[in-house]
Amino acid sequence: EILKVPLENTCLQLKTIFPEVSLRDTIAKCLDPPAEESVAAAIQQLEFVGAVSVGTVLDSGGASKPKPGPSSVSGGSSSSAAAAGEDMTPLGRLIARLPVDVKIGKMIVFGALFGCLDPILTVAAVLSGESPFFVPSDPQERAEAKASHMRFRRSQCDFLSKATAFSLWRRARQAGRRAENSFCMKFSLHAQRLRTLEDLRRQFVGVAEGAGLFALSSALHEDDPLPPGGPGIRSMSVNGGGPLQGYRGPAPSEVSTTVDDGDCDSEGEEGALRRMG
Repeated sequence: EILKVPLENTCLQLKTIFPEVSLRDTIAKCLDPPAEESVAAAIQQLEFVGAVSVGTVLDSGGASKPKPGPSSVSGGSSSSAAAAGEDMTPLGRLIARLPVDVKIGKMIVFGALFGCLDPILTVAAVLSGESPFFVPSDPQERAEAKASHMRFRRSQCDFLSKATAFSLWRRARQAGRRAENSFCMKFSLHAQRLRTLEDLRRQFVGVAEGAGLFALSSALHEDDPLPPGGPGIRSMSVNGGGPLQGYRGPAPSEVSTTVDDGDCDSEGEEGALRRMG
């Protein structure tokens, strides 16, 4: 069972259940544990994402401080000493509520913190599913298809182009099956893949609702909501697995909503429709 999901997800859930025990010791007790190298890589990934703090401990105020050395840990076993510097962060506790890949989970959490959860759920679905762009095998048809796909381009980010295509497809679908098919044929899109992305997005919406992220986002941005698809979307999506570009505040536990516009495009669906004609 432990091999059926990404190991970092398993480690995060185990840390939630056994916060005082090191992950290496917990996993070593499994009947068929993964290789130590795999466990070390998973822990390193969790640290990179910011879900687990390794080598430091968190004080009562949530600030990091160096992990105490062996001589300063009196009366404790090597296991508890290892666990002392392997703490789940406030961000990790939020990600642990989401039964998704930890990188996608981080992106969804920050979507809630920055007040753009709805478009981020679309990006999460696009990143998790197959590309909606249809690429024919014939060279001439392939060139025409790619030219059609370029009309969805909003920045240098390929996944934002796919997210734009998905959002506009949802609009076309509201007009009926004929409009949906016409839209897909005109812009060389996979209708079935788009429907699969819609199902995937619906699952992410349910996950976010179950974790209370919509309520959190509404509470944080009741008076100053960010525009849908606005600043921060690209930087959050690109850096779902690492330090967040555009984040200019304190630690995630302090829920800063400062973002850097950078070269993010906030044109939105209305502007895209006008531009495409």
